[in-house]
Amino acid sequence: MRDCYKECYINLTGSLGDIVACEPVTRYLHNTYPEIQINWIVNSKYKDILINNPYLHSVICVNSIIEADKICREKEKSNALIIDMHMNGITESSGYIHINKNDKTGFNSKNIFKNYSILESFSQIAGLPPLDDNPFFYLKNNLQLSENLPKHYIIFHCKSANEMKDWTKEKWNKLAKKLLTLNFNIVEIGLSPIIKISKSPPHT
Repeated sequence: MRDCYKECYINLTGSLGDIVACEPVTRYLHNTYPEIQINWIVNSKYKDILINNPYLHSVICVNSIIEADKICREKEKSNALIIDMHMNGITESSGYIHINKNDKTGFNSKNIFKNYSILESFSQIAGLPPLDDNPFFYLKNNLQLSENLPKHYIIFHCKSANEMKDWTKEKWNKLAKKLLTLNFNIVEIGLSPIIKISKSPPHT
């Protein structure tokens, strides 16, 4: 089967948290198909999350799932492997309904995260095993970060686009307090700060 594919396309356009959580898919594909060129189709506003991933041959920017699906249909004609991580039946604001023929999970917006993490759910939607791994984030080698940041730190992203994925503020702050007592440094990212413990570094 490995010899059948020369390239593959991951169809996961957003959101930010979903893309970060599903990064291990690139490493799984690289290890399963070591000779394959791996490409990721993503909404243009999230491209910076992926562009430094060493396992990706290219990052293809789109503005909608409609565009992503069109690319996948064309690439499938040339025998490319399509890793469609969008749930079957999701609807865009335009009214477009996404069809994922590989999604045999029966997941919907109410049960998708009942028993599985984002990565486990989305990998099964794509027809892959339920992957369970920590995501890596690849920074530019010459990236200059704020001088106020500690050398080693844990990043918190507490607020997602989908409220059903969110922890409560109380749980986030309880975790932050525990980590601080263990001498971990915490940096929170996002538009609406959740962590209210003054010992943590500045929000970004």
